[in-house]
Amino acid sequence: MNTSIIFFRNGSRHDFTFMPWDCCERLGDTFQTKVGNVMYVGIPKVEIDEFFLDNTNITAYLDLITRTFDINYRLATEEEIANIKEDVVESGGTKYEKANLVVVRIEVYGKVSNKYFNVAYNYMRYMWYRHFSNMAIIATNLYRLNVIEDTMDIFAIASSYQAVGGRAVLPKQTDNLAGLLFFRPKKDILPELQSNTNFNTVFYRYPIYFDPIVKVNGSFFTESSIEIKAKENINKLAGVTNVEDVPETSIRSLRTIYDDYLLMRDFYLSIITNLNVNRYQMRNDLLLSKAMKSFSIDISSPTGMNNKVKFEVPWLEKKSVFSEELTF
Repeated sequence: MNTSIIFFRNGSRHDFTFMPWDCCERLGDTFQTKVGNVMYVGIPKVEIDEFFLDNTNITAYLDLITRTFDINYRLATEEEIANIKEDVVESGGTKYEKANLVVVRIEVYGKVSNKYFNVAYNYMRYMWYRHFSNMAIIATNLYRLNVIEDTMDIFAIASSYQAVGGRAVLPKQTDNLAGLLFFRPKKDILPELQSNTNFNTVFYRYPIYFDPIVKVNGSFFTESSIEIKAKENINKLAGVTNVEDVPETSIRSLRTIYDDYLLMRDFYLSIITNLNVNRYQMRNDLLLSKAMKSFSIDISSPTGMNNKVKFEVPWLEKKSVFSEELTF
């Protein structure tokens, strides 16, 4: 399914009515300039990923979007659904009964740009777009596990598993990257979205990633150990329906992984600060490693010249060893 069953307010009337809009380029502007600050989106239950038919999961994911983008996403109440005029709508040649929809209420506080509105809406669509549902599930489970407080980090990590580029927040496939992406802080990203910068550019301006590695020791009677790559294991969260089934040992391992991620995120932020001084743009992806002592980044200058910028890495050692098995 690619069609959103969108309900806008019918002029000055109290009720809402179906409008034949999908997530088009002008959806945010159309909604805010012609309709107001509240809309509803109906998702056919037969189309939505089964994971999000669980109210706890869908409520958590909508709350994650709300906290990240400051646009309110939540399930509509029965009273609000009753204000939707049509009981049956037709979209893309298919009829949908209102009773068989999961209805999401979206409310914008103040005025946001078209790109700002659409990026939050894009992340919501991942609940039923088959190519992207894995990312929404990973993000929801990370959020519910309370391992990561920064919601932008949650979306960065989840967006590291994007299988295709079309109709997505990031402009290219990322599940083939050998690590987890970083996003800039919310305080930097939201103003750029508000200025109507293309969100592909906003979120992939600095394609830098890192794969934290947790060393798992053997049993009490052996000195053997194995190294587990974070990206491979976090991907297993896409198959977890209920986070209560995740063992406590795995949760503690995720916290250890995130500690490594935070260490490297600090360095990531120092890299992009240096690039920003001269308004350099990266020309290639960059995989960070704690073994690095120096590295170069291919850049383009504002004048269009291509060059390399070299970085020295004064690493501080940080222990990242966990003695229990990481399993999902």
